[in-house]
Amino acid sequence: MELELKLGVPAKYFFNRLIESVLYDVETQTGRRPQPQHLAGFTYRKKLGNGAVGRLEVTEYRQDHAYAYRLRTGRNQYRVSYQLDDADAGTAVLHYTEDVSGSSQRIDANNRLMMTCLGWLRKRRFKKMAKQIESSYEEQARVN
Repeated sequence: MELELKLGVPAKYFFNRLIESVLYDVETQTGRRPQPQHLAGFTYRKKLGNGAVGRLEVTEYRQDHAYAYRLRTGRNQYRVSYQLDDADAGTAVLHYTEDVSGSSQRIDANNRLMMTCLGWLRKRRFKKMAKQIESSYEEQARVN
């Protein structure tokens, strides 16, 4: 799945909210909270909502611009990337990519079917999350 969104917030603001979420997840899963600049190459075991356990490795971290990870489970490997660039004053462009590959052709076929069926829902949820971040930025600007 690929998604490109124009955000009504600076890239730095969106990136900081994203990394806050990442660090919260790391701390919840491991009890440790690494410094953001040490995320590249960081790996940990992650318990997923369906009870499965995977190994998550942060594959890229560039302050205010890029965050990517690879998550391996027994059946699948997920690769996710967030790339942010500043656009006009106070706005940014987010390029989000997500790729899933299965450990067999049967699992790959199932993954493709599920992405076809649920892809629109996932995109909708992603856009909703981006709008919530924009709203928090606007609210913070009103307070300050």
